[in-house]
Amino acid sequence: MRKDFEMTLSNPLAEEYFKELQILVVDDAIDSVELLSIYLSQYGAAVTGATSVADAIAKFDQLQPHLLIADIGFPGEDGWSLIHRIRARSPQQGGLVPAIAVTAYAQKEARFRSLQAGFQYCLTKPINLDELLTAICSLTG
Repeated sequence: MRKDFEMTLSNPLAEEYFKELQILVVDDAIDSVELLSIYLSQYGAAVTGATSVADAIAKFDQLQPHLLIADIGFPGEDGWSLIHRIRARSPQQGGLVPAIAVTAYAQKEARFRSLQAGFQYCLTKPINLDELLTAICSLTG
């Protein structure tokens, strides 16, 4: 199992925020996508995974998700490219979707670049799941 997630106490209030919430999770590591899917689904969210920018854009168009969670560093187009493509869309096409960046890059520059690119939050790996729940509730509540 990957060490991208820091298991902590769960947030019992998150279930109210997550009911019927469509979340698109993008990461080239399929086990990271699966772990987040399992975790967020426990609160009632409908989670769809994608492992590349092309896959994410196709699924984004199908789902029109309420929230995007995307890793920054993966081969080919990266998470910054993905958010630039989404932010270039009209609001009706999902251009304003709330978005959380996830990165193993701990430098301040990576966090700043993520926020500047259009993500509202930037979480570093290993992901503290309570911090993730708080960010999701803040963006969708």
